[in-house]
Order: sequence, then structure tokens, then C-alpha cells
Amino acid sequence: MAVLDRVVPVDRIAIQAAALRFGPLLLSLLMAPFFVLGWIAAKGFLALRYVLAAVIVGWKAGMEASSRAG
Repeated sequence: MAVLDRVVPVDRIAIQAAALRFGPLLLSLLMAPFFVLGWIAAKGFLALRYVLAAVIVGWKAGMEASSRAG
């Protein structure tokens, strides 16, 4: 055990471990799924807006092409 004490700062690790607060950690872990769901919803909304814009641009291009042809 003496070799381990010389190589690894066990005392400093023990002090740091005693100072940890588990409340904020647990709250963060509890909120993580809601954050992920919100992020996915935002990305889905962004993708929907992009698809709608592409449909509008394609519709206008198609209408211009058909009005020139006919």
C-alpha cells in the first residue's frame, strides 16, 4: 500500500470525493432526458421548415416552367 500512496495522491482524491455533492448531479441526470427530447424536437422542427421551404421553391419552379411551356 505504501507504493500506491507514493504514486497516487489518495489523500487528495479522498478530500475531493468527500466534497462532491450528489444533489446537483442527480438533478442533472434527471433533466437530461428532457433536454434530449427538446433538442430532438427542435431539430425536427428545423427539418420540417426546410422541407416546406424546399416544397415551396420546387412548386414555384414547376409553375414557372409550366407557364413558359404552355
